[in-house]
Formats: sequence, C-alpha cells, structure tokens
Amino acid sequence: MTQNDAVRTVEWALLMARLPARDCSPAGVLLLDSTTDELHVRVLPELMGANEEAAEFWRELSPDLMERSRSVGGRQVLDWLETTASHLIQLGSRHSIEAANPPETLDLLYRQHVIGGPGIEQPVKQELRRSSAR
Repeated sequence: MTQNDAVRTVEWALLMARLPARDCSPAGVLLLDSTTDELHVRVLPELMGANEEAAEFWRELSPDLMERSRSVGGRQVLDWLETTASHLIQLGSRHSIEAANPPETLDLLYRQHVIGGPGIEQPVKQELRRSSAR
C-alpha cells in the first residue's frame, strides 16, 4: 500500500455561491488532504445567471485557489476563505471523513452535494464508504 492508497483524514466544505436576487446555493467542493496539506477544488464550470464580472471571477476562482494552496498550503486557504469570503462566495461548514483517494472522494462529494439530485445520494454515500474503507 502506497501513501496514495493509505486511508487518511480529509476535511471538506461546500463552496456556496450567492448571486443577486437568488438564494445561496452549492457551487463547488473544497477538500483538504490533511496528510499533505493539498487542497483539491471542484466547482461548477459556470454560474448560471451571473453578470460578466461575477462570471469572470468564477472562471478565475479555481485556478486562484489552487495557486494559493501551493503557495501557503490548503489549510491556510480554507482558513482565509472562512474569514474573508462573504460576497459572491461563502464557505460552508467543514466536515472530516476518512478517504483513501482524495480526488475520487472530491468527485463523489461534488456529485452528491453540487450536481446531485434525487436518487444519487444513496449510491454516492455507499461509494464514499467503499472509498474510505480502502
């Protein structure tokens, strides 16, 4: 078993988008690998109904968060978002889970909480348990 296959604790949080005249809604997932301090980011490709300024901000958000993570570490980026994000984006509560494959776990959380709908929650929960058991 390599380090990449080892079960480890990861933290994840929803990235919420708040557009004018709309409710705050899940628009991405941030997952922190606590072992490596690496931040994994998966966001919607675009925010429907966003003005040009918000759309440009959104397009640059994921690469910016990844760059910041490489520079200061993933935990610092999450801490920064918790204290400064308030206008277009907000960070939801952090959750800790065990995972063997952080990128796969990120994809499962994204499907469940961002693009998921009726019928996807149970299969994703089962897959998360299998991923965590590896």
